[in-house]
Amino acid sequence: MKYNFIRSVFQATTILERERYESINHLLDEETKYFLYEFGLPNSTWFSFEFTNSEIYNAEYNILNIGNNGRKFNGEIASYIGIDLNSNEIVMFYNFAENEKCFLGLSLKHFILTMFEFEMFTKEICVKKYFGEIHSQEKKSYLEYLNYRLLQLDKDFYANDRSYYWGSILEGMEQGVVQIVDFKTIK
Repeated sequence: MKYNFIRSVFQATTILERERYESINHLLDEETKYFLYEFGLPNSTWFSFEFTNSEIYNAEYNILNIGNNGRKFNGEIASYIGIDLNSNEIVMFYNFAENEKCFLGLSLKHFILTMFEFEMFTKEICVKKYFGEIHSQEKKSYLEYLNYRLLQLDKDFYANDRSYYWGSILEGMEQGVVQIVDFKTIK
């Protein structure tokens, strides 16, 4: 199967294969259809992304909702993850009424590969953490390599507002504010 290397990293989580929805199928490109219907959407151990199997299409913004960030505000889901069907980009909407969103990926494939890189990074760090101390220089090298891998996926990763979400996570990891998952949570 294509992209098995991704499945092996997300083995501790579920990969949700969505049902085919004929009403929106014509709006999706072939690569997006493959990842939605055949490969599936990996729920990450590191990120709180929760992918759903329900069809929620926002015609006003031409967005197909594929999940949420798993966080709630005043009992309501704080933000939704969707495919912008005008551009095929993956975005996180904080507020549909105000069109407040941030960029998560150039495409569904790009978004999944970005999550894959963070998961790989987390597993590498957790293995080191489990077997011994991680030195700050070693952690810096890991972060530099992660940056390199992300730039291989998208050379404009840090251009414009694209880096808001991922860049803030990387910055938090570098400063030690964003903690890396404990090894025990990864099976």
